[in-house]
Amino acid sequence: VGTAEFPPYWSLGFHLSRYGYTGTDHIREVRQRMKDAGIPQDVQVADIDYMDRYRDFTIDPTNWADLPALTDELHADDVKLTLILDPAVVIDFDNYPPAVRGRDADAFIKWMSPDLVPSDQPEGTSDYMVGYVWPDDKTIFPDFFKNETRDWWANELAILHDLVPFDAIWIDMNEPANFGTNMDKPFNYPEDLEPWSLKCPYNEYDSPPYPTKTIRVGNSESFRLSDHSICLSAKQTDGEQTYLFYDTHSLYGWSETVATYNGLMQLFPGKRQVVLSRSTFPGSGQYVIHWLGDNSADWTQMAMSVVGMIEFNMFGIPNVGADICGFFNEPDVEMCARWMELGAFYPFSRNHNAEGTIDQDPAYDPTVAAISKDVLELRYKYLPYLYSLFHMAHMHGESVARPLYNVFPKDITARDVDDQFFWGTGIMIAPVLAPGLTERDVYFPEGVWYDLVTGEVQSNAAGVLSIAAPLEKIPVFARGGTILPNQAPAINTVLSRQNPFGLTIALDENQYAEGEIFWDDGDGIHVMMDAYMAMMTFNSNSLSTMIMHGEDTVAGLSFDNVVFYGYPSSPSSITVNGEALDSSAWAYDGALAVLTVSIDAPLN
Repeated sequence: VGTAEFPPYWSLGFHLSRYGYTGTDHIREVRQRMKDAGIPQDVQVADIDYMDRYRDFTIDPTNWADLPALTDELHADDVKLTLILDPAVVIDFDNYPPAVRGRDADAFIKWMSPDLVPSDQPEGTSDYMVGYVWPDDKTIFPDFFKNETRDWWANELAILHDLVPFDAIWIDMNEPANFGTNMDKPFNYPEDLEPWSLKCPYNEYDSPPYPTKTIRVGNSESFRLSDHSICLSAKQTDGEQTYLFYDTHSLYGWSETVATYNGLMQLFPGKRQVVLSRSTFPGSGQYVIHWLGDNSADWTQMAMSVVGMIEFNMFGIPNVGADICGFFNEPDVEMCARWMELGAFYPFSRNHNAEGTIDQDPAYDPTVAAISKDVLELRYKYLPYLYSLFHMAHMHGESVARPLYNVFPKDITARDVDDQFFWGTGIMIAPVLAPGLTERDVYFPEGVWYDLVTGEVQSNAAGVLSIAAPLEKIPVFARGGTILPNQAPAINTVLSRQNPFGLTIALDENQYAEGEIFWDDGDGIHVMMDAYMAMMTFNSNSLSTMIMHGEDTVAGLSFDNVVFYGYPSSPSSITVNGEALDSSAWAYDGALAVLTVSIDAPLN
């Protein structure tokens, strides 16, 4: 399935989104309270609200007319903008240029046979399959297998970027989704029009002799294979071969992903692209970020997201997360605070909710704001470590978020733990996933384990311990034997990347630890030999760094602190690069066995 796309550094920051922003001023209001609360944010997302009548590649001329100006304001704050696009486009050939250009390119999915074209086929749609989604008009669906379609899509992205200089694209509804398939009419179809819907024929593709489970469970309306999607009696082509949609349906999201990714490569040559996709397939990880779909503000679904995150890492799509605080319904303060704590450790960290619900950005409530600020600052502090994990995922196919049994495969007890997870092998997260708790049981595998924030030893043997977890704290642990690179957090990654580096050295029972730092420009095309790579080892009371390559990449960057967890006593002397430090440069906390050393040493 290939290795994962290496994300730009900024995309590992916090993303803020919702369906239901009323206009640009609504986003300005939310952004201001985020800044007032000091909560880190790197990406602002606009859902379909920004469009004119929910039409792709358009801007609502009333409430979103100054979206270009808002984009400039975001960029001045070092915040990126992600815009959503759905695949289906309306068939208004008289007033909607993207559809005209798409028809000229013959860019859309067709019925497999002309005799299946419905008698009420809209004028000008030839043998295209016609459906209905969010816009107030019928739609057709791009065939992203075709080179002509990919070229058309890339051109529409470029035209949109000329209007609004976005930084990333979110592709949604790309299973592909269609409303009201085989029903009397879609739920949102105009009341003043005669009922209509896409109706699929009864044949071996749309009504196979062996019904699948999907038509018998869940929210199937028509109890047919094409429910909520387009008919399987469609065809796609790559210009050389023709394929039945019955065979290619699950590849639709993947094909749109490739088209979008390549379109962004034309817009932003030499840069790493950010494409967020709802529908994926094995191999999608080479191109996309994924979120786990439209969840609800529900404790059970919050807990399920841990499993989903781990699964997608196994599927080769490590850049994954769930809608923090839930998409549907409204969370109470406790749930949103706990979910922000968990979401700060999703590889992809985004808060998103539905139209018709209250704002749930982290600054909406003082308690949630204070907790979100603290936990996102912890995320931002350890982004250098997370970035190194994504580098290994890109180079070697490794996972980023891991279950305990991946890190400790011989530990039988670890195989049953599904409410804890790792970043790599060095940081273990044990979120609180139920209401009313101020502590939780945590399973510690063999080894020494420290509180990541304080450095206090939590465990030095395998077993379950009850760990304090008041509302303002998520239990997070550093594994003994690990060196964790970090930087002082900031309000965004542009600023945090300029801060000095630090090292958290969590010592094992033998007073040993090792780790690595990977660093580059943060968003350029990955070239291994141009990047900084250093391996670090603490052994026999000495910290050594072996630089593999890329010294020039980190020119001007330095270490300003090293913190040892589990250090046995206050040292009598410390030397850095052969020079003795004054005793005022370090402090030792005997109760915690934590040694903090202030230094000034270049990374190169």
